[in-house]
Amino acid sequence: MIDEELDELVPAVVADLGIDADGHSTVVGRNVTVGLRAISSESPETSFYQHLVDQYRDQPTAD
Repeated sequence: MIDEELDELVPAVVADLGIDADGHSTVVGRNVTVGLRAISSESPETSFYQHLVDQYRDQPTAD
């Protein structure tokens, strides 16, 4: 995962969790902190995370 992909993913995570400017999530009903970091798609330890990224990419778009 590269920085550009993280930049694209952050708004989607914020929207999915219903996070407002104060950090309150309407989904979980409390303040949350979200931290994303780049991961290596080459590492076997990160295969689960890569699976989540692939699921996000494969979602149908509302064109």
